[in-house]
Amino acid sequence: MFFFSRFLVELFSPLNLSIICFLLALILLVCYRTKSSGFFIVFGLCVLVVCGYGIGTKDEVASKESLYTPVDEKKIAEYRKQKVQYIAVLGSGHVSDPRLPSTSQIGSSSLFRLVEGIRLHNELENSTLIISGGVGYDPVPNARVVAEVAGILGVDQNDMIIEERPRDTIQEAEIIREKVGGTPFILVTSAYQMPRAMGIFEDAGLHPIPAPTNYIIKEYESASPADILPNAGNLSLSKQVMYEKLGYLWKLVKTNLANYQS
Repeated sequence: MFFFSRFLVELFSPLNLSIICFLLALILLVCYRTKSSGFFIVFGLCVLVVCGYGIGTKDEVASKESLYTPVDEKKIAEYRKQKVQYIAVLGSGHVSDPRLPSTSQIGSSSLFRLVEGIRLHNELENSTLIISGGVGYDPVPNARVVAEVAGILGVDQNDMIIEERPRDTIQEAEIIREKVGGTPFILVTSAYQMPRAMGIFEDAGLHPIPAPTNYIIKEYESASPADILPNAGNLSLSKQVMYEKLGYLWKLVKTNLANYQS
């Protein structure tokens, strides 16, 4: 299911969907189905233009990223008083190329999350980092690579709990519950994923404190040349939106299955 869900995201990403439309248009054109061919050409172009400009997707991402604010000094002071002990950093991607140091293997999302986790760990005395992430496309668990980078960045091995078992956010909630129980803990993940992650962890009976990072939508003081024409960044953003929607669907399926079996 893990591979199949990721395959669907890739298959129906804006670029691949457009290519499929153009191929269908070519086949129909060869078969003298001119009207049907024209439909797929227009549809494929519309997908590229709409997604290339980020129409709709940017607003959706911005609205979700604004639901939780970053952890500032005032919040950190509150967490010190509460003596928050655990900081859970959710997994993301990496490529375990043995030719490269672990700092070059880690993906950008994982790096953003780890850096935020380390920042909070340094601010909160006697805190423990829970680094989570299992095997995805890569045979090496994500948590192992992220933990190696954390060690390079100065985090003591004794201050880390490395969880290599979970393959998705639902499994992460189940496994982290074994570590933190009912105590409040800080949850670090990408800002766009945070609403779904908070829902999953709260449904699991946990008490997460949101610490969003890796913001996609940022305010610029001046317009960028990339805003004038469709660009690959917006196409990638549309794929992320699709991935997140699939995550919500998978959560719904798992919840309904659990309720049915009980």
